[in-house]
Amino acid sequence: MTLRLNQLKPIAAEYASRLPGWRTLGKDTLVRLSFPFLQGVHLYRSSTDDYRPVCFIIVMIARLVSSDSLPLSHSQDLKGRRGAPMRPVRLRNHAAEFEGVLQLMIRQFEPPIDRPLAASECFAYCEAQAVPTIWEAVDLAALYAYHGNDPRAAYWIQRYHAVNARAPGDKTLGLEFIQNLTAHLAAGDARPWLDEFGRDNVRRLGLQDS
Repeated sequence: MTLRLNQLKPIAAEYASRLPGWRTLGKDTLVRLSFPFLQGVHLYRSSTDDYRPVCFIIVMIARLVSSDSLPLSHSQDLKGRRGAPMRPVRLRNHAAEFEGVLQLMIRQFEPPIDRPLAASECFAYCEAQAVPTIWEAVDLAALYAYHGNDPRAAYWIQRYHAVNARAPGDKTLGLEFIQNLTAHLAAGDARPWLDEFGRDNVRRLGLQDS
């Protein structure tokens, strides 16, 4: 039997209640905001009656989001013994395994989920872990532009185009955003444009009071 979304709602709320500054978003996700970053933990349902927590970071000034469509970017899975993926939690075992899973999340997820979220830590993590993929290059171009480092923003725009040229499939991923960012950098108003883009995302998710 597949785990139903409604069954995850109290589980997400239980995790959020143990982590200061966190709140639920929808029925299967808990989040916290340190603009321009949103850190979240998504309770991923498999095809059976279990779930596994996946941590993610969204750069709110670079990705269009909604409560129905959260990109699980910069994602992290929990590891079990010897670095193997953690075994999913069966619904019937949740009460017995909850504390252990929570402590594993606290030890492994970055930035640490039991400390106040610092935007600087998110920035450092996103850059350190970048391959980069198309969306990682988009995120880093936006972040450097937001912080007024135009040369580094231009560097990541170039990396975006290089990665996109080599990638198979759809060549339009992130392209409109990069084109707009390039134009705003040339006009000297990239930060206010990015700020409004990100604040719109915050409002769309109903997180204004976070």
